[in-house]
Parts: sequence; C-alpha cells; structure tokens
Amino acid sequence: TFSPVNAGNITNKGVEIELGWQDKIGDFSYSIRGNVATLKNEVTKMHESLSSIDGTSFHTSGAITRFEVGKPAWYFYGYKFTGVDKNTGEPLFADVDGDGAVTDNDKTDIGKGMPDFTYGITLSAAWKGIDFILFGTGSQGNDIYCCLNRVDYNLNRLKIFTADRWTESNRDGSMPKSTATDYQKFMVSSGSVFDGSYFKIKQIQLGYTFPKQWVKKAALENLRIYGSLEDFITLTSYKGFDPEVTGVGSALGVDKGTYPTSKKVVLGLSVTF
Repeated sequence: TFSPVNAGNITNKGVEIELGWQDKIGDFSYSIRGNVATLKNEVTKMHESLSSIDGTSFHTSGAITRFEVGKPAWYFYGYKFTGVDKNTGEPLFADVDGDGAVTDNDKTDIGKGMPDFTYGITLSAAWKGIDFILFGTGSQGNDIYCCLNRVDYNLNRLKIFTADRWTESNRDGSMPKSTATDYQKFMVSSGSVFDGSYFKIKQIQLGYTFPKQWVKKAALENLRIYGSLEDFITLTSYKGFDPEVTGVGSALGVDKGTYPTSKKVVLGLSVTF
C-alpha cells in the first residue's frame, strides 16, 4: 500500500489592488469600483524521489499537464508545433533534444492555464428611482489547452482546426491535413494551445423602484422591478465554446468541452411588505 506524502512546495506571489469612487450630483448618483490581482506561481520543491508528476491526460496520448520544479503548477506539456509542411500537409515539431527524431523526450513547456492577472469592474448609477448596474470580470495571460479536436469523436461544429486546414488547393494552410500521419502528436502540441484571455460582462441590470407614496397605497413598503442580462457579452480571441469554463486543479485551463455558461435574461419583481 501507499501512504500520501507532501510531494511538493508551491509559492504564490502577487499584488491585489481595489479602487473605488462614488459621487452624487443632484438626483444623480454613481459609483465606479475596480480590482486587479496579479499572480506569480512556481513549484519550488518536489520530493527527492520524483522529477515530475503527470497531471490530467487527453484521450490515449498521456499527460498534457505536469508538476515540475521551476515551472507553474500543472503547466501544459506537449510537443512544440512549428508549422505545416507545405508539400505534404504533415505537422512539424521541434526536435528539442536534438537527436534527429521527434519522440516523447521532445515534449516540453507549451503554456499554462494560470493567468498573470485577473480583474473586475463594477459601474452603478441611479436617478429618480431608476438604477443601473454593469459588472464585468476578466483574466489575462492564461492559455487554454483545447481538447476538442478528437478524430475518433468529432461531433462539434467548431472550425478551430478545420477552417484553415492544409489541402491540395490550400498549401499555405496553418493546420495539418486531417489524414496526417502525425495528427495524434498535433493534438497534444502547442498547435492545440490558444490564448485564453478574456473579458466577460457578467451582468447588465436596469431597475426601477416605485415612489414610496405610490406603494404605500397598496400597503407595501417597497416595490422594485428589474431586468438583467447575464453572461451575454464575452470579449476573447479564443474560438472554443467559453474561455471561462475549463478544468480545475491539474486540469486548470484544459477545455474538454465542458458545457458553456448560459446566457440568461432575467426579469424580476422585488416586493417588501
């Protein structure tokens, strides 16, 4: 039997800043709040019996994240994709160890799911019973390992890997042909890693609180109606379903097709007796 041990140490360094401002001009009031948090993550020590620890895997290709001293925890691990052979459509990879062949020994650091910093902003305003709130969050500097490219289970209609695929009539294509001999390597290479930075407007809400003298006639203390759009706008270069919905832990930043955050339209009524 095996007993659990503390197999590694991690350091997290960063700065958190939050600023806000509020003011009132006559019947109009407003506030602006923003925050940002930086993060520098590094594995600083591992048990002497280990050189690295494999993390989450993809299909039959082995681990695609790794825990290793000097690297961010669970960095992305795979081949470094260097382009497509214009004559054959085959993917090309870096021969990291210089032995003249691309093997498992050439797998290397190809990204990280942990962002350099995250941030958020909240805007609110009110005027004569009308109130407005806008709330957004984002992350910068994180990558996404896109595991939506399975030749054995290709049911989605995303065109990340097919829109600019190499064909006889498109020899300058940036993606290899579907029948490439080394396509399995491409699936676990930097060709499947994309910028995961995003900014998402989580909520846009507009409400109206009826005047006290009106609601008292109905024996009410307070009456407010509101409408809200939630998770409606996402600004990102990532072509997958949702840059915000990826794995956690050893799968941080790995997109295996988790159901995306739903856009919601909310209509509400708040009544206080």
